[in-house]
Amino acid sequence: MIFFRLTLLATIFVSGTAFAQTREPFQSEPSGPLLRSNVAGSRQQAGLASEGISTGGILIQPSLTVKVESDSNVLNRATQKRGSVFVVVMPTVNAAGGTEQASYVVRAQAAVARFASITSQNSETFGIEANGRLAVAKKASVFTRVAFDKKIEPRGQAGESITEGSPAEYRQFEAQIAARAETGAMRLTASVTATKRDYADIKLENGQTEDQQFRASNVVSFALKSEYALPNGGILFAAGTYSKADSPNAPSCCDQSSKGGQAIAGIRTELSKLVSAEISAGYVTRDYISNIYKDFNGPVWQAKVDWYPTPLMSLSVASGRKIVNSGIPTVAGIVVDATSLQLFYEVRRNIDVVLTLARSDENYREIDTKAVATLVGVEGRYIINSRFTGGLFSRLRDRSSNNRLQLSGGSGFEAGLWLRASL
Repeated sequence: MIFFRLTLLATIFVSGTAFAQTREPFQSEPSGPLLRSNVAGSRQQAGLASEGISTGGILIQPSLTVKVESDSNVLNRATQKRGSVFVVVMPTVNAAGGTEQASYVVRAQAAVARFASITSQNSETFGIEANGRLAVAKKASVFTRVAFDKKIEPRGQAGESITEGSPAEYRQFEAQIAARAETGAMRLTASVTATKRDYADIKLENGQTEDQQFRASNVVSFALKSEYALPNGGILFAAGTYSKADSPNAPSCCDQSSKGGQAIAGIRTELSKLVSAEISAGYVTRDYISNIYKDFNGPVWQAKVDWYPTPLMSLSVASGRKIVNSGIPTVAGIVVDATSLQLFYEVRRNIDVVLTLARSDENYREIDTKAVATLVGVEGRYIINSRFTGGLFSRLRDRSSNNRLQLSGGSGFEAGLWLRASL
């Protein structure tokens, strides 16, 4: 669910220099947590989905979500924990239009968070994204994507800044162009992505500020992916990525500029009528310009298996290894092994329950520190009608390390409710 803001498996939006996160022009599988769209957890019930507003060939889907949450450890401390109730208001609007030959999607969203007792954590974020597709031949298309975001980093994830104070806020601009062509059972996709990210200063509780510009980055990535459709409906795929990341404002002590690449191969298929799987493995290299950081050369993998034991229940298990970027000046790449399990159950046609278990093992190699983060969560969603959806959730999280002087962390309990209105 979108409200699991501390889902530990998600490491795309990590702190520090962005690296090798090239996006697909479009997803081959349905969007959502499961590999199929006709099962519990991703099924859209007839008559209960928001239809939006259609005008002049454009479909507009606005919504407003209000969330009230209590967090027992807002700053994610191991000791001297501070809790607070807070409210988040999130307006969103999606607009889509076009023809079979050319189409576009524009998304805009914002979030305003206000804390009752720790007002230093108040924040305002927003983002806008535009995607376009143009068919240049019968089986060839060009894709473009432009996005601008102002975001904050959730606490308690790999790569976060260990400085206490206001949330770590960054602005990111990203542009991508890609081309895709099909011939027979083969599909090829090539893309170029440019990303620029800048961080705002962190305001400390004593009134001082801490400069975060050492984390600013300019990244250019080149990617090539080939897919082959098997006769049984599965897909074999292989992909390669090369990225170059520059740290334009880094002092000599903390230049996280790097270059490297990734090569992976895998398969996406149905093992049976009740089991779907996507498994890939490969090798990653990352070489840093500064000799204070450890280069990374090693295997990476991703495995996801979905089991649909009954029409009302789905089970998704995922595991993988990635290297993510760091907000700690003396650490560059963090090796993260993450595993998660999600159980989806349709209590009734309009009531869903989701149970989440997740664990992340983090290796901060430069400071000889390891950390373990865990999450247990449950959420219930109630679709009132096609315009209103609500839910209740609770989460228990914990983060510990073998070197608390270098890497802080603690446990916390979250609970809350949300209501979304859609047109």
